[in-house]
Amino acid sequence: MFVQEDILSKRKVFGTFRMFVGRLIEYFYGPYIKMKRDAEINNVYISRYPGNLLNQAQVDELESYQCDTIELDSRRSFFESNHKDGTLENTFYGSIIPLVRKVIKTGSVSKVLNIGCSYDYPDCVLAEEFGEVNFLGIDFPRNIEQINHGLTRNNFKVKSGYALNLLKNKNIQSDLTYFSSTANNIRNAELQEYIKELSTVSKNIIFNEPFWLQPHKDKNPKALDSEASEVGHIYYDKLTGKIGYVSYNHNYAGLLERCGYKVTYYKTFKTDTFIDSIQMGRIQVIAEKI
Repeated sequence: MFVQEDILSKRKVFGTFRMFVGRLIEYFYGPYIKMKRDAEINNVYISRYPGNLLNQAQVDELESYQCDTIELDSRRSFFESNHKDGTLENTFYGSIIPLVRKVIKTGSVSKVLNIGCSYDYPDCVLAEEFGEVNFLGIDFPRNIEQINHGLTRNNFKVKSGYALNLLKNKNIQSDLTYFSSTANNIRNAELQEYIKELSTVSKNIIFNEPFWLQPHKDKNPKALDSEASEVGHIYYDKLTGKIGYVSYNHNYAGLLERCGYKVTYYKTFKTDTFIDSIQMGRIQVIAEKI
Protein backbone atom coordinates (compact mmCIF):
# COMPACT_ATOMS: atom_id res chain seq x y z
CA MET A 1 0.00 0.00 0.00
CA PHE A 2 2.84 2.38 0.95
CA VAL A 3 4.65 1.48 -2.28
CA GLN A 4 1.53 2.29 -4.32
CA GLU A 5 1.10 5.62 -2.52
CA ASP A 6 4.76 6.43 -3.13
CA ILE A 7 4.37 5.69 -6.86
CA LEU A 8 1.24 7.86 -7.04
CA SER A 9 3.04 10.68 -5.21
CA LYS A 10 5.98 10.52 -7.64
CA ARG A 11 3.62 10.54 -10.61
CA LYS A 12 1.89 13.60 -9.19
CA VAL A 13 5.22 15.41 -8.72
CA PHE A 14 6.34 14.41 -12.21
CA GLY A 15 3.01 15.57 -13.69
CA THR A 16 3.32 18.92 -11.92
CA PHE A 17 6.89 19.27 -13.18
CA ARG A 18 5.85 18.50 -16.76
CA MET A 19 3.07 21.09 -16.52
CA PHE A 20 5.56 23.66 -15.19
CA VAL A 21 8.02 22.94 -18.03
CA GLY A 22 5.21 23.13 -20.58
CA ARG A 23 4.09 26.51 -19.29
CA LEU A 24 7.68 27.73 -19.24
CA ILE A 25 8.16 26.72 -22.87
CA GLU A 26 4.87 28.36 -23.82
CA TYR A 27 5.88 31.56 -22.03
CA PHE A 28 9.16 31.90 -23.92
CA TYR A 29 8.33 30.17 -27.21
CA GLY A 30 4.64 31.08 -27.55
CA PRO A 31 5.28 34.62 -28.85
CA TYR A 32 7.51 33.23 -31.63
CA ILE A 33 4.83 30.76 -32.71
CA LYS A 34 2.29 33.58 -32.77
CA MET A 35 4.61 35.90 -34.72
CA LYS A 36 5.20 33.20 -37.33
CA ARG A 37 1.49 32.41 -37.64
CA ASP A 38 0.50 36.07 -37.89
CA ALA A 39 3.15 36.75 -40.54
CA GLU A 40 1.89 33.83 -42.63
CA ILE A 41 -1.73 35.03 -42.35
CA ASN A 42 -0.67 38.55 -43.33
CA ASN A 43 1.24 37.27 -46.38
CA VAL A 44 -1.92 35.52 -47.56
CA TYR A 45 -3.96 38.65 -46.83
CA ILE A 46 -1.58 40.93 -48.76
CA SER A 47 -1.37 38.56 -51.73
CA ARG A 48 -5.16 38.30 -51.85
CA TYR A 49 -5.68 42.07 -51.59
CA PRO A 50 -2.67 43.86 -53.08
CA GLY A 51 -2.43 47.60 -53.69
CA ASN A 52 -2.80 50.73 -51.63
CA LEU A 53 -6.61 50.97 -51.49
CA LEU A 54 -9.24 48.74 -49.92
CA ASN A 55 -11.75 47.27 -52.33
CA GLN A 56 -15.44 47.09 -51.51
CA ALA A 57 -15.19 43.48 -50.31
CA GLN A 58 -12.52 44.46 -47.77
CA VAL A 59 -14.53 47.46 -46.62
CA ASP A 60 -17.58 45.22 -46.13
CA GLU A 61 -15.51 42.67 -44.19
CA LEU A 62 -14.08 45.31 -41.86
CA GLU A 63 -17.49 46.90 -41.33
CA SER A 64 -18.98 43.50 -40.45
CA TYR A 65 -16.15 42.69 -38.02
CA GLN A 66 -16.37 46.11 -36.40
CA CYS A 67 -20.14 45.87 -35.93
CA ASP A 68 -19.80 42.35 -34.48
CA THR A 69 -17.17 43.37 -31.91
CA ILE A 70 -17.96 46.99 -30.99
CA GLU A 71 -19.61 46.16 -27.61
CA LEU A 72 -21.24 49.59 -27.56
CA ASP A 73 -22.64 49.41 -24.03
CA SER A 74 -19.20 48.60 -22.62
CA ARG A 75 -17.58 51.42 -24.57
CA ARG A 76 -20.19 53.90 -23.46
CA SER A 77 -19.78 52.86 -19.83
CA PHE A 78 -15.97 53.02 -20.08
CA PHE A 79 -15.90 56.56 -21.43
CA GLU A 80 -18.65 57.95 -19.22
CA SER A 81 -17.26 56.49 -15.98
CA ASN A 82 -13.69 57.60 -16.69
CA HIS A 83 -14.86 61.05 -17.73
CA LYS A 84 -16.90 61.38 -14.55
CA ASP A 85 -13.91 60.28 -12.43
CA GLY A 86 -11.56 62.71 -14.19
CA THR A 87 -9.33 59.87 -15.41
CA LEU A 88 -10.36 59.74 -19.08
CA GLU A 89 -7.21 61.43 -20.42
CA ASN A 90 -5.07 58.88 -18.53
CA THR A 91 -6.61 56.01 -20.51
CA PHE A 92 -5.38 54.87 -23.91
CA TYR A 93 -8.51 55.97 -25.77
CA GLY A 94 -8.75 59.25 -23.88
CA SER A 95 -5.07 60.12 -24.24
CA ILE A 96 -5.76 61.56 -27.70
CA ILE A 97 -7.65 64.48 -26.11
CA PRO A 98 -4.63 66.40 -24.72
CA LEU A 99 -2.73 65.82 -27.98
CA VAL A 100 -5.51 67.36 -30.08
CA ARG A 101 -6.01 70.12 -27.52
CA LYS A 102 -2.31 70.98 -27.72
CA VAL A 103 -2.47 71.53 -31.50
CA ILE A 104 -5.80 73.41 -31.43
CA LYS A 105 -4.36 75.86 -28.93
CA THR A 106 -1.75 76.94 -31.48
CA GLY A 107 -4.64 78.89 -32.99
CA SER A 108 -4.37 77.57 -36.55
CA VAL A 109 -7.10 74.90 -36.43
CA SER A 110 -10.74 75.31 -37.44
CA LYS A 111 -11.47 71.78 -38.78
CA VAL A 112 -10.53 68.49 -37.11
CA LEU A 113 -10.85 65.09 -38.80
CA ASN A 114 -10.84 61.79 -36.87
CA ILE A 115 -10.20 58.82 -39.17
CA GLY A 116 -11.61 55.61 -37.71
CA CYS A 117 -13.79 57.31 -35.11
CA SER A 118 -16.00 54.39 -33.96
CA TYR A 119 -17.77 55.53 -30.75
CA ASP A 120 -16.31 59.04 -30.84
CA TYR A 121 -16.47 60.22 -27.24
CA PRO A 122 -13.14 62.14 -27.44
CA ASP A 123 -14.45 64.44 -30.18
CA CYS A 124 -17.60 65.04 -28.14
CA VAL A 125 -15.45 66.25 -25.23
CA LEU A 126 -13.28 68.40 -27.49
CA ALA A 127 -16.30 69.87 -29.34
CA GLU A 128 -17.72 71.11 -26.05
CA GLU A 129 -14.37 72.65 -25.11
CA PHE A 130 -13.72 74.29 -28.49
CA GLY A 131 -17.04 75.58 -29.78
CA GLU A 132 -15.41 77.49 -32.63
CA VAL A 133 -13.79 74.34 -34.09
CA ASN A 134 -15.66 71.84 -36.30
CA PHE A 135 -15.05 68.13 -35.69
CA LEU A 136 -15.79 65.29 -38.10
CA GLY A 137 -15.43 61.57 -37.38
CA ILE A 138 -15.39 59.01 -40.19
CA ASP A 139 -15.69 55.23 -40.01
CA PHE A 140 -16.98 52.28 -42.02
CA PRO A 141 -20.26 51.32 -40.27
CA ARG A 142 -23.34 52.46 -42.13
CA ASN A 143 -25.00 53.05 -38.75
CA ILE A 144 -22.19 55.27 -37.44
CA GLU A 145 -24.69 58.04 -36.64
CA GLN A 146 -26.73 55.61 -34.55
CA ILE A 147 -23.56 54.42 -32.78
CA ASN A 148 -22.81 58.03 -31.83
CA HIS A 149 -26.37 58.94 -30.90
CA GLY A 150 -26.32 61.52 -28.11
CA LEU A 151 -22.70 62.56 -28.73
CA THR A 152 -22.87 64.75 -31.84
CA ARG A 153 -23.17 68.52 -31.54
CA ASN A 154 -23.60 71.50 -33.86
CA ASN A 155 -19.82 71.50 -34.33
CA PHE A 156 -19.34 67.72 -34.21
CA LYS A 157 -20.64 65.30 -36.83
CA VAL A 158 -19.91 61.72 -37.89
CA LYS A 159 -19.98 60.27 -41.38
CA SER A 160 -20.04 56.73 -42.77
CA GLY A 161 -17.51 55.89 -45.46
CA TYR A 162 -13.99 54.97 -46.47
CA ALA A 163 -11.95 58.02 -45.48
CA LEU A 164 -9.23 57.52 -48.09
CA ASN A 165 -11.74 57.54 -50.95
CA LEU A 166 -13.41 60.63 -49.48
CA LEU A 167 -10.02 62.38 -49.34
CA LYS A 168 -9.18 61.40 -52.90
CA ASN A 169 -12.53 62.71 -54.11
CA LYS A 170 -11.97 65.98 -52.21
CA ASN A 171 -15.14 65.42 -50.18
CA ILE A 172 -13.52 66.24 -46.82
CA GLN A 173 -10.99 68.78 -45.57
CA SER A 174 -9.21 69.40 -42.30
CA ASP A 175 -6.54 71.51 -40.66
CA LEU A 176 -5.77 68.74 -38.19
CA THR A 177 -6.24 65.02 -38.85
CA TYR A 178 -5.73 62.34 -36.25
CA PHE A 179 -5.64 58.56 -36.04
CA SER A 180 -6.21 57.01 -32.61
CA SER A 181 -5.96 53.22 -32.41
CA THR A 182 -6.68 53.18 -36.15
CA ALA A 183 -3.48 53.59 -38.20
CA ASN A 184 -1.99 50.43 -36.70
CA ASN A 185 -4.73 48.52 -38.55
CA ILE A 186 -3.88 50.09 -41.92
CA ARG A 187 -1.43 48.44 -44.32
CA ASN A 188 1.80 50.29 -45.05
CA ALA A 189 1.02 51.10 -48.70
CA GLU A 190 -2.45 52.31 -47.77
CA LEU A 191 -1.15 54.43 -44.89
CA GLN A 192 1.38 56.03 -47.24
CA GLU A 193 -1.53 56.92 -49.52
CA TYR A 194 -3.44 58.44 -46.61
CA ILE A 195 -0.52 60.67 -45.62
CA LYS A 196 0.09 61.64 -49.25
CA GLU A 197 -3.54 62.77 -49.63
CA LEU A 198 -3.58 64.50 -46.26
CA SER A 199 -0.42 66.43 -47.11
CA THR A 200 -2.48 68.48 -49.59
CA VAL A 201 -5.17 69.51 -47.08
CA SER A 202 -4.05 68.92 -43.49
CA LYS A 203 -1.39 71.05 -41.83
CA ASN A 204 -1.16 68.78 -38.80
CA ILE A 205 -1.36 65.00 -38.28
CA ILE A 206 -1.47 63.14 -34.98
CA PHE A 207 -0.95 59.42 -34.39
CA ASN A 208 -1.94 57.86 -31.05
CA GLU A 209 -1.41 54.16 -31.64
CA PRO A 210 -0.47 50.86 -30.03
CA PHE A 211 2.64 49.02 -31.10
CA TRP A 212 3.82 45.55 -30.21
CA LEU A 213 7.03 44.76 -28.33
CA GLN A 214 8.21 41.75 -30.31
CA PRO A 215 10.76 39.45 -28.61
CA HIS A 216 14.40 40.16 -29.51
CA LYS A 217 13.50 43.03 -31.84
CA ASP A 218 14.32 46.72 -31.64
CA LYS A 219 11.69 48.34 -29.43
CA ASN A 220 11.89 51.71 -31.22
CA PRO A 221 9.47 52.01 -34.20
CA LYS A 222 11.89 54.49 -35.78
CA ALA A 223 14.19 51.54 -36.44
CA LEU A 224 11.64 50.02 -38.84
CA ASP A 225 11.78 50.52 -42.58
CA SER A 226 9.16 53.19 -43.25
CA GLU A 227 8.08 51.29 -46.38
CA ALA A 228 7.98 47.83 -44.81
CA SER A 229 6.00 47.68 -41.57
CA GLU A 230 5.94 44.51 -39.49
CA VAL A 231 2.95 42.54 -38.25
CA GLY A 232 2.43 43.09 -34.54
CA HIS A 233 -0.79 41.25 -33.82
CA ILE A 234 -3.87 39.86 -35.56
CA TYR A 235 -7.25 40.24 -33.88
CA TYR A 236 -9.72 37.36 -33.90
CA ASP A 237 -13.34 37.11 -32.92
CA LYS A 238 -12.95 34.30 -30.40
CA LEU A 239 -16.61 33.34 -30.67
CA THR A 240 -16.72 32.94 -34.45
CA GLY A 241 -13.04 32.48 -35.30
CA LYS A 242 -13.34 35.32 -37.83
CA ILE A 243 -10.08 37.15 -38.51
CA GLY A 244 -10.45 40.90 -37.97
CA TYR A 245 -7.86 43.63 -37.98
CA VAL A 246 -4.20 43.07 -38.75
CA SER A 247 -2.27 45.36 -36.39
CA TYR A 248 1.06 46.65 -37.71
CA ASN A 249 4.09 48.30 -36.19
CA HIS A 250 4.73 51.37 -38.37
CA ASN A 251 7.57 53.87 -38.49
CA TYR A 252 5.19 56.83 -38.27
CA ALA A 253 7.93 59.43 -38.09
CA GLY A 254 9.57 58.10 -41.25
CA LEU A 255 6.27 57.95 -43.13
CA LEU A 256 5.43 61.54 -42.19
CA GLU A 257 8.84 62.91 -43.06
CA ARG A 258 8.69 61.31 -46.50
CA CYS A 259 5.59 63.40 -47.23
CA GLY A 260 6.98 66.72 -46.07
CA TYR A 261 5.94 66.75 -42.41
CA LYS A 262 8.15 67.71 -39.50
CA VAL A 263 7.69 65.73 -36.27
CA THR A 264 7.22 68.17 -33.38
CA TYR A 265 6.33 65.66 -30.66
CA TYR A 266 7.32 62.00 -30.34
CA LYS A 267 6.85 59.63 -27.41
CA THR A 268 6.87 55.87 -26.96
CA PHE A 269 6.27 53.92 -23.79
CA LYS A 270 5.33 50.48 -22.55
CA THR A 271 1.98 49.52 -21.09
CA ASP A 272 1.00 46.75 -18.67
CA THR A 273 -1.19 45.11 -21.32
CA PHE A 274 -0.27 41.70 -22.76
CA ILE A 275 -2.26 40.02 -25.54
CA ASP A 276 -1.31 36.45 -26.46
CA SER A 277 1.99 36.90 -24.55
CA ILE A 278 2.94 39.99 -26.59
CA GLN A 279 3.38 43.22 -24.62
CA MET A 280 1.66 46.31 -25.99
CA GLY A 281 3.38 49.67 -26.15
CA ARG A 282 2.04 53.07 -27.13
CA ILE A 283 3.34 55.64 -29.58
CA GLN A 284 2.26 59.28 -29.88
CA VAL A 285 3.36 61.49 -32.74
CA ILE A 286 2.46 65.07 -33.70
CA ALA A 287 3.65 66.43 -37.03
CA GLU A 288 3.32 69.71 -38.91
CA LYS A 289 3.54 70.28 -42.65
CA ILE A 290 6.69 72.14 -43.55
